[in-house]
Amino acid sequence: MFLCPNCNERLVRTEKGDEGFWVCPSCGGRAANIVVLRRTVARQEINRLWACVREGKTEPGRPCPACERPMVVIHTDESVVQSLSLDVCTRCQFIWFDPKEFEVLPPASPPHRVDEKQLPMEARLLLAKYEIEQIDDQLPLELDEVPPTPDWKTLPAFLGMPVEYENHVLQNRPWATWVLATVVSLFSFLAFLDFENAVREFALIPAEVGRYWGLTLLTAFFLHANWLHLLGNIYFLLVFGDDVEEYLGKSRYLLVLLLAIVTGGVLHSLAHPDSTTPVVGARAGISGILVFYCLQYPRARLGFLVRYLFIFRWIRLRAWMYMLLWIVLQSLGALQQLSGVTQISFLGHLGGATIGLLFWLLWKWGLPSRQEHYH
Repeated sequence: MFLCPNCNERLVRTEKGDEGFWVCPSCGGRAANIVVLRRTVARQEINRLWACVREGKTEPGRPCPACERPMVVIHTDESVVQSLSLDVCTRCQFIWFDPKEFEVLPPASPPHRVDEKQLPMEARLLLAKYEIEQIDDQLPLELDEVPPTPDWKTLPAFLGMPVEYENHVLQNRPWATWVLATVVSLFSFLAFLDFENAVREFALIPAEVGRYWGLTLLTAFFLHANWLHLLGNIYFLLVFGDDVEEYLGKSRYLLVLLLAIVTGGVLHSLAHPDSTTPVVGARAGISGILVFYCLQYPRARLGFLVRYLFIFRWIRLRAWMYMLLWIVLQSLGALQQLSGVTQISFLGHLGGATIGLLFWLLWKWGLPSRQEHYH
């Protein structure tokens, strides 16, 4: 489902005339893929618009109707009758036109359909993808023989972790995520040198949750049981944290993370008030970020590498489907935790996930995101 970046209404695909456009029935804005625009607008004008994008003379814009990530704003002056400020998604190659903006652009030369064989291979692939977009949008699970790029993504997928199928360029460097990942890695590494004492002092112990004025609810976030535990959590933080940081901004992003950490620890402690078993790990906080990501970008494709006998195949899940499966698995784990079968803090994961859900609702229906301050 494509959404209007102005009024959040569902866009409707036109069937006649300027076929290939997605139009908002409320405000009259429209979006189109670059391949479609080459058929309807004078080619030299589209080339000039895209040249502005490549030159980097842009500023952050509104969410893309297709992928919901921030578009960039380009300003036209000499190429059209009047100056325009257009939003362009460099990832989906969509251009958004506010009402009456598209009409300013000069039309293409007399109608002849562009021979798809004359287009570059990349453009042909985009066109083919566009033609099946309506069907593809309805599929939560897809089989795919083509691995994601770059090649390093095969390694975490081989270890059972999700990878983002689409590559996109962030408008801002995710410094908060990078610094946090570095600090967690450093503290965990130092703790490995004297692990027993580190856990004794800084792990969360439910029966002693008031130690250091409750700060062990936070310090446990920086400790991990082993290298695999650490690397797994850092991977999830880097993959999902950068998008959430860009959407919320650094301060709000860290606030969501902080409250998810504390809520996860408190929920675990309430379930096991007399337990003296230490709890370590960053998963409660990361669970909040993961759920926020999946709710904010439900159509994002996450790839998994699965094995059938001796054959490996890629599958892709929409983020919203992955979140539902993740919640089911965490809920089943929480039941095992309450029955004493496992000591993994699945309740802590669900506590952090709850914060991600609540804050997504808060920013979805209440407070503006950082992206929305640009307009």
